[in-house]
Amino acid sequence: MPQCDYCRGLIAKDVHPYTLRLELFPAIEPSLEISQEDLEIDFEAEMKRLIELMESMDAGQVQQQEQLMFVAHSFTLCPACRNKLAEQLETLLPPPKSDM
Repeated sequence: MPQCDYCRGLIAKDVHPYTLRLELFPAIEPSLEISQEDLEIDFEAEMKRLIELMESMDAGQVQQQEQLMFVAHSFTLCPACRNKLAEQLETLLPPPKSDM
């Protein structure tokens, strides 16, 4: 029997569990343009520079950089916790834009 990751209660076999997936990663700029200067970069030298930079980091620094780039979690929820979290998520939404 699955368990709700939020309330820790068991989810009965006849109850449909929900999955909440949460991902946090840097946004890609829609206005990102690649210039001729970008195309002329020595990519091999840049890769070597980045590898040297990573090799000089300790495990904690590497993990910290990884967490800045991508964080993902997946949660199994019972219907009651799904509803609670859905309501809480609604409070995170920005207010609607006014036509003024």
